[in-house]
Amino acid sequence: MKDIDANHPQDSIEDIMEDYVESPEYNKRIQEVNKMYYDFRNTLLPAKRLIFDQLFAEMQAINDDFAMEAFKKGITYGKSESYER
Repeated sequence: MKDIDANHPQDSIEDIMEDYVESPEYNKRIQEVNKMYYDFRNTLLPAKRLIFDQLFAEMQAINDDFAMEAFKKGITYGKSESYER
C-alpha cells in the first residue's frame, strides 16, 4: 500500500483500494451485479434503456462523490488526530 497523497485523493484511494478491487470476491460481486443489471436492462424498450443507463450513472456518481468526500474527511481527520497526539 502506498502513502496517502492528500493533494491527489483520487490517486491515493485507487492505490489504497487496489487489493480490494482486484480480489476474487469483489470481482465475483461485480460480475453478479453486472449480470443482474444487463438481464433487467434487456427487458426494457430501447428508449427506456437510455433512461435506465442515465439513472444508473447518476446513482453511481452520487455514491462515488460520497465515497470521495468520506475519504477526504478521513485524511483530514487522520491528520488532525495525529497532530493532537
